[in-house]
Amino acid sequence: MFAVALGAGVTVISHSSSKKSDADKMSAKHFAETGKSGWADPLSRSLNLIICTSFAKDMPIEQCISLLDIGGTMGMLEAALPPPHPTLMIGIMLR
Repeated sequence: MFAVALGAGVTVISHSSSKKSDADKMSAKHFAETGKSGWADPLSRSLNLIICTSFAKDMPIEQCISLLDIGGTMGMLEAALPPPHPTLMIGIMLR
């Protein structure tokens, strides 16, 4: 809600539609459901900042990183996530 009040276009990413109503109440501009095929395609390289609060071991970390625009930042709470592919960051930097 603070981000929207400050003029940011907020996108909520969730594994299911269970948080869609909460996202709507917070005036989120977009909602992406990671359980659906192709969920990341319309958001590719469109986000400046991702604040990840997921602790799910199956979180699609590589797809989330692909949503960042050049110079974007991803902040994560401490979580036991699988390591990303070694060339992932190089690919982002070269695009």
